[in-house]
Amino acid sequence: PAFGASIDGSYLYFPNERLDVKISPGFFCFANLSPITEEARRISVWASYLNPIINVKFKGGTPNYAEYAQNSHLFAGGVDFAFNNLSFGDLTCGLKLGGGFFWGVTYMYNSNETPQKFSGKQLNLEINFGKPTIMNPIQFYFRFSSLFFDSNLKFSKNPEVLVLEKPTTAVFSLGFRYVIVYPFLSKIF
Repeated sequence: PAFGASIDGSYLYFPNERLDVKISPGFFCFANLSPITEEARRISVWASYLNPIINVKFKGGTPNYAEYAQNSHLFAGGVDFAFNNLSFGDLTCGLKLGGGFFWGVTYMYNSNETPQKFSGKQLNLEINFGKPTIMNPIQFYFRFSSLFFDSNLKFSKNPEVLVLEKPTTAVFSLGFRYVIVYPFLSKIF
């Protein structure tokens, strides 16, 4: 079995010029619990948390736009499949493809506006580098995710409402993870 936890910086891209998202902190963890066969050890379950701040531009009854910050909490979980690793000397490069579900909430600071809940499906593609062994448990990774929202996403500031109709959002994440491999099974990994 192997377990890992990571921190990363993520950037969400919304296809709308009135939304601006800064690089956001995130947390990602995974577990591979079944090294029984060659194929089973490639499958891992994961969970993640992301805290994006979305700056939304509203006119608010004036001719010029003003930005208002929306705090968001995005939770996700799913399954990844790891392909064969490539080795370049001491460096190992891995590729993972996965999917899952996400859910969360976004709300405006210091506002009486109703928080907006959302959910949807997620696809991930990850490239990782390192040599996660007992003596060197650090991996660096780049993960690209596509979020497919199940419903419309609304941002409101009375009297104005910005609606994104079932948006698809790209997420770019860069981070490092600490991988724990049980010593008595280290030859399997």
